[in-house]
Amino acid sequence: FRQWITARLSGARAASPTIKVWAQVSATLGSAEVMLAALRTVEGQIDGISVWSAPSTFATLQDFVRKLRP
Repeated sequence: FRQWITARLSGARAASPTIKVWAQVSATLGSAEVMLAALRTVEGQIDGISVWSAPSTFATLQDFVRKLRP
């Protein structure tokens, strides 16, 4: 995750140094803990997040939000 985001950050910021960059995590690909751990690897490098979810992963999404905002 970190390598993927960092590579894109470099290109985006080279093109526009003031660009805002958001990273996306997915409740359909892992647990709340996995999502949070991935985001922590790019903490301070991104400006925000988005979360992909589905009705079947609503519990994971809720858990992630609880962990993100204790």
